[in-house]
Amino acid sequence: MKPAYRADMPSSPKHGSGPAMGRAEFVALMAMTMALQALAIDAMLPALGEIARDLHVTDPNRRQLVVGVFLISAGFGALIPGALADRYGRRPVLLGSLILYVALSAACALAPTFNALLVLRAVQAVGSAGLAVLPSAIIRDRHEGDAMARLMSTISMVFMLIPMLAPTLGQAVQLFAGWRWIFGILGVMGTGIAIWVLLRLPETLRPEYRQEIMPLSIVRNMVQAAVNRQAFG
Repeated sequence: MKPAYRADMPSSPKHGSGPAMGRAEFVALMAMTMALQALAIDAMLPALGEIARDLHVTDPNRRQLVVGVFLISAGFGALIPGALADRYGRRPVLLGSLILYVALSAACALAPTFNALLVLRAVQAVGSAGLAVLPSAIIRDRHEGDAMARLMSTISMVFMLIPMLAPTLGQAVQLFAGWRWIFGILGVMGTGIAIWVLLRLPETLRPEYRQEIMPLSIVRNMVQAAVNRQAFG
């Protein structure tokens, strides 16, 4: 096993600014990054009825697709960013995911029809899948063993608060500004985190550990994981 990147290793001078990122800031950044996808799901829940009325959806079951399409697409999208991050580094792939999240939040806010909204939600879920995948890789780059487990536990506890708070946020925005502004708020939050990553997060994947993208090997590893009882569970 290759040694992990250590938190006390010097960062590349072209990445980040100011003093080195401390543990509290790192936990907050990783938790908020992971929370963006949860917000994109749970903040929509109070607005499903209004979205259906505004976009002329008469079947009450169809409005649930706003959430369902995002969930399914995010699941498939999670298969993509890992290989890209192993090849090109964590930071550029994470920033790319954030840019897509922000751009597609704005597009969803302007969606003219319900079908257009569903397509945009699917693209947003796939494009921003790195927000759920890359924080774990970044943590493994910086820590190992018990330190990694403790850090993941702390971030998970912070992250678990988001699904409880997101519907309240969505309801508040809906009351004062309408459902389209929920996507606007998501875009603003994504922009803030993108700036945070750009200014403060160094690249954590060491150059000598970068790997070529080999589709056959990736497919073979996915098959092995799919038939492994523990991984399947």
